[in-house]
Amino acid sequence: MKKILMLKKALLGILCAALMFSSLAGCGNNSKKSSAEPVELTIVSANASHGVTLDPQTDYCASLSISMGVCETLFKLDNDTLEVKPHLASGYRQLDDYTWEITIRDGVKFTSGNPLTAEAVKSALEYSLAGIDRVATMLDINSIKADGQMLTIKTNSLVATLPAILTDGSTLIYDTTAGSDYTRQIVGTGPYLLESMDADGNCELVKNKDYWQGEPAADIVHTKWITDGNAKALALQSGELDYASIASADLPVFKNSEDHEIISYDSHRAYFLFLNPKHTFTADDALRSALCYSIDRDSYITSIFNGNGTKTTACFPAWSGFSDGVSAEEYNIEKAKQILADAGYQDTNGDGNLEKDGKEVSLTIITYAGNAEFPVLCEVIQAQLKSLGIGSDITTVSEGIVGKLQEGNWNIATYGYNTLSLGDSYNFLQPVFYTDAFSNFTHFSHPKVDALLDEMKATSDAERRKELSIEIQKYIFEADEHIFILHLKQHLVVRKGVKNVKPDLGNSFDLWKVTKTQ
Repeated sequence: MKKILMLKKALLGILCAALMFSSLAGCGNNSKKSSAEPVELTIVSANASHGVTLDPQTDYCASLSISMGVCETLFKLDNDTLEVKPHLASGYRQLDDYTWEITIRDGVKFTSGNPLTAEAVKSALEYSLAGIDRVATMLDINSIKADGQMLTIKTNSLVATLPAILTDGSTLIYDTTAGSDYTRQIVGTGPYLLESMDADGNCELVKNKDYWQGEPAADIVHTKWITDGNAKALALQSGELDYASIASADLPVFKNSEDHEIISYDSHRAYFLFLNPKHTFTADDALRSALCYSIDRDSYITSIFNGNGTKTTACFPAWSGFSDGVSAEEYNIEKAKQILADAGYQDTNGDGNLEKDGKEVSLTIITYAGNAEFPVLCEVIQAQLKSLGIGSDITTVSEGIVGKLQEGNWNIATYGYNTLSLGDSYNFLQPVFYTDAFSNFTHFSHPKVDALLDEMKATSDAERRKELSIEIQKYIFEADEHIFILHLKQHLVVRKGVKNVKPDLGNSFDLWKVTKTQ
């Protein structure tokens, strides 16, 4: 019996020791879990077209709040199909040609704690659209009414693609009661809360644990205001950035990197030139016509863009159907020379420079540093113009290219534009070619084009919209004010260990799912 008692005591001691070890091991695991370092992402958030601001009334800057995960839109585009889907809206219906009812998703809150209501949406849209003519013109709103979670929008004309327009980044939704100075702060419904934005545009954000789609995968997001393409590539190489879209010229650096993955995709983005018919020598139709024949697209794509583009003489990719049968001038340098000679351009003193009416021809080329290829493209164009006997100067703008273009003191300007934004051609054609529209930097004006765009705005039939798009382009290219060069293939470079990053083709990129291994 004594031996049995002693054995029981021994077994009890072993069991207690095992339980204590198990308890300690459990405490150790919990301690390790609680002390795990937060997941932090560092990304680019900048806009080379404007200064450092988040103000929703500053066109194209509003979308920065979306790219940082702070704000969202009522609708979003599916990345694969470009189909319009409800987002902060839960549904919609068109009551008649001019009336839309949009149901605001219930149970969503701003990071201020205030609920997302139709009244909050109304207030945000009214503020933004008061400063953004581009979107306000497309929507053509007569009135917005709010009742609980029901938003009713009445338009002055039939706006057939209203839900698609409400995917535009400039129609983001934010809490207007949480402040009125949006230069450095804005409060939305997104997966991240903006804690601070410094004078240089760099931001610090933390996760919104109450995000309506689920808890964000990362805890903290740092954003860097980098507008220079080369600086962005260097930041990726050094590990300062977790992912970023880069120019094709910087792609070779990452092709054999074990620390990075490259995601290539069709961005629907076109690179083209504006020719200013209101400034000095390019006011001459003949000179603009000669310039249209002077653009060697094939050599640009090969030498400057490393083959990362598809040559085009029209506004839209061939596969889209929006440019069927449309073609502008192809490269023909001899024809360009003949046009100039026929128009009276001569080198009277034999110095290699053409003159017209006693004045030596000299053009101003303007571009911006946010695109790494554009300054190089301008240098190549400058050399080609020199071979024609045309001198030129290049001005590279670090920020504020839109303002410079609006000033009009230039002859040739480079530009990049998503010609299928919101999944449709109208959203490029209207702001660039409608009389006095926001991005109509050449002041192009044609009554037939305006009428066709008005019809397009009211037409929901997909095939008819393509027919209208094709007809509009025929008038556009008669003016020789725009030279389309290529449709770009873009590249997203992602650091090893960063997961769930996808290209953003229509404000539908889910930043809240992005994370990385520590």
